[in-house]
Amino acid sequence: MIGPVILNGRPDKGMPSFKMTPDQISDISAFLHGRVRDIRYRQLYHVKEFSGDVRAGEAYFTQTGRCASCHSVTGDLNHIAAKYEPEVLLGRMLYPAPRRSQPSPRTEVTVTVTLASGQSFSGPLAHLDEFTVSMYDASGDYHTWNREGLAVIVHDPLTAHLEFLQHVTDDEMHNVMAYLETLK
Repeated sequence: MIGPVILNGRPDKGMPSFKMTPDQISDISAFLHGRVRDIRYRQLYHVKEFSGDVRAGEAYFTQTGRCASCHSVTGDLNHIAAKYEPEVLLGRMLYPAPRRSQPSPRTEVTVTVTLASGQSFSGPLAHLDEFTVSMYDASGDYHTWNREGLAVIVHDPLTAHLEFLQHVTDDEMHNVMAYLETLK
């Protein structure tokens, strides 16, 4: 089905025809079918190793990227490469733990709400929008307030990851991942 489209094009859709041999069309068809298969069955794709510069990755981790301000290679990242395959490690870096209805301490978003009277409450964030804020206090009691006149400070451990992803280059990402792969 792809062969005739490659050979004849689709002039009505803006795709020109191509003068190719049957072998060339077969190769292109096999390539395109392979790409579709790879997308459909992503779990079959395996990253064997990262291609970055380990030293540059360590420098980025400890200095430029300030990763070490929240993470420790002897603490939370100790033996991280032994715990996760390369593609899983990359996935955890690019897509940190999703929000859950019962957040883990590692990803729990907390909030501090200070009322006009000066009284403040801190605890896990339950809901936040431009009009209201809701949270659980230290005793587990649920509170909700209209945000007008309140001071609301949100503490999200994943904020640094989201900011990192806005600024990191492909080379820096490859370098950091190559460095993390050494932490076996």
